[in-house]
Amino acid sequence: MNPICLLFMLFLRSRYILVSFGLLLFSCKSSVDTVVLQSQVLETDTVFKAQKNEKSELRVFNIPNADASAGENTGPQVFKLNLGDQPLAIQPDAKNPEKLITEFAFASFINSQHTAALVQLQDNSGLVAPFYIISLDGEKAKAYSLYRGSEGPQDSRFTKGQSEIGRSGYLINNDFFVTRVDGRVYKLARQEPGQRIQGLHFMNSADRQTLVFLVNSALYQVHYPSGKTYTQPLPASAPKKPSGLFAWIQQNLVWERDKDQILWLKSSAADNRVRNLNEFKK
Repeated sequence: MNPICLLFMLFLRSRYILVSFGLLLFSCKSSVDTVVLQSQVLETDTVFKAQKNEKSELRVFNIPNADASAGENTGPQVFKLNLGDQPLAIQPDAKNPEKLITEFAFASFINSQHTAALVQLQDNSGLVAPFYIISLDGEKAKAYSLYRGSEGPQDSRFTKGQSEIGRSGYLINNDFFVTRVDGRVYKLARQEPGQRIQGLHFMNSADRQTLVFLVNSALYQVHYPSGKTYTQPLPASAPKKPSGLFAWIQQNLVWERDKDQILWLKSSAADNRVRNLNEFKK
């Protein structure tokens, strides 16, 4: 082979190797690592009020779950979270580090700064998929588990995931209340220490700070900001079905404020005032 042709071919080959190596380096640098969060248990009532900073931002994405041929949503919503440009994943079980959750069945910011979000895993292994709070902590993110062990005989009936309480917040599994605007998470006072509240969330006070649960022959009430509770017994004559009980409550019980201005639903046997039916909030 002509020496000049050989040198030219070697030159082209070296250029190809250099270009390929450069592309490989670029692809490695441009890849984004997933941030894995190991959750911790939320021990006490907590306020999540971290401020945004320039170097990190919590982002929530709603991923369309659509049939490409039909162009319509065909399944439940899917959410993903990022810390800046880095995807976030939760490691729900420290004993199984290979199990990482990157997609969520529910996600919503819980403070006006958009630095903390309530999320629910896509996981059907238990009664209800677990809930977490993901919050900024400086330039990093942390995950907090909204779980409390329970051995209630009717847990399967009353563990219902999240229920929206108007614009106030979310009731989580009869065990937590999470506000929607100021990032507050409250552990609800249980009727029995080892059991989540064994009752149907039935109604709320007008200020939506007292939650009323229909338990066995009584109304168990929790004022979540203070942790105080009150139980109003129901007579045997009260309707057993919730549909009839609500009207009965409107005629026989009243909302009263105590010395701390907390609203409680109480018997009105000696009360003759005109009732404002708007006080009764389902």
